[in-house]
Amino acid sequence: MKLIEAVRQIDSLDVKETLFARQPWAPESEAALAVEGTAEEERLRGQGMSYFLEVAVAKDFVIGLRDTRRKAPRADLVCRRLIEYAAN
Repeated sequence: MKLIEAVRQIDSLDVKETLFARQPWAPESEAALAVEGTAEEERLRGQGMSYFLEVAVAKDFVIGLRDTRRKAPRADLVCRRLIEYAAN
């Protein structure tokens, strides 16, 4: 999946999981989900992916961003803001 696809699906993602993505982070970066501390996380890291954000944190950020707008922001804007948040 791409990072932007994860953002589009954020409401249905499992809060127990963490997003991993290939750097440099961009909406089209390859992304995947894993529970931290598992063999799946190690596999993703072995494939060159790095920690991006916990799904729970990403969901909270996206909800907050949506709540500050009169209409729902486009997925690409949400994704870019989430990347900025994760990087800083």
